[in-house]
Amino acid sequence: MMNATLQDIFIDEGGVQSEQYMSNWDLYDLWGNRMPEAMAQGIVEGNSTMAAGMNVTNYYYNATQMSYAEGLGMYDTRLMGTRVGAVQAMGTVNAMVEGHGVKAYRMRTTSGGGMRRRDEL
Repeated sequence: MMNATLQDIFIDEGGVQSEQYMSNWDLYDLWGNRMPEAMAQGIVEGNSTMAAGMNVTNYYYNATQMSYAEGLGMYDTRLMGTRVGAVQAMGTVNAMVEGHGVKAYRMRTTSGGGMRRRDEL
């Protein structure tokens, strides 16, 4: 189990405490919609038959169809990841991380609190 307080996460240059630790945040697992291994292997190997049978648009975001700003505004899970929880103001982010593993989260402020919506990675 890994954990970090919002106070640990939001320290600005020079060690100054940032005000973001006083906001509520939603947590999104950036790898929550990860491409299945079989699809990735088919693409890497150039196996067009395998890739053709799978809908890659479920995993790839096409920014020519919709801008990143629009996609984020619509909570497109290909950009946001899968919502896995929330952390309250001055709270702690907890994550199960396998040995030698990595977790990557997008944090987005919840509405309210007087702070404009903000994303952090």
